[in-house]
Amino acid sequence: MRKEPLRCIFCYAYRPGSAVDGGFSVNLYNDDSLSFTAFDARRCPVYEERFPLAKGTARQVLGLIAQADGWLRAFPPRMAALDRPVHIANIGVDGYPLFQMEDFNLLLQCEFRSTRGHYARLMYNLIEDISALLDARGFRLTLTSFGWDSARIAAQQAEAQARQEQAQRQDTGAERRRRFG
Repeated sequence: MRKEPLRCIFCYAYRPGSAVDGGFSVNLYNDDSLSFTAFDARRCPVYEERFPLAKGTARQVLGLIAQADGWLRAFPPRMAALDRPVHIANIGVDGYPLFQMEDFNLLLQCEFRSTRGHYARLMYNLIEDISALLDARGFRLTLTSFGWDSARIAAQQAEAQARQEQAQRQDTGAERRRRFG
């Protein structure tokens, strides 16, 4: 069985307008892993970490993306702020161009009949659905922050490892019974 090459299936990068903070990026990969990078004001990485995710997480995220296909195809690649932007969000979705949203939180407040508000809320809902998947795995993604619960993640990884070892023991026991009857 050929292993699929590593590719980013979803990314969210937040860049505030402040001269102190350079923002962060979160990337989800097709191998059920996540990377987090924090940047300084010059956009140089100051902290990076990679986490394994529960098996099937990437498949679930790809399912959410597939459900959004109709509106993602029509989504404008850039949604500009009405004034000088306070922050910028870049959203990458597998199979689509990189989307840039200036002052995402303000775009969400646009009138209900406006195209800008409509698209902003659609993208927000997709990010919220992905955030809910991550939250169940000990990660917290919002429009302006990212964090994780190390103890919860470690406990989930230990549980997964124990299940895998138990499955291997069962497979080994079944194999012995077949051989020696």
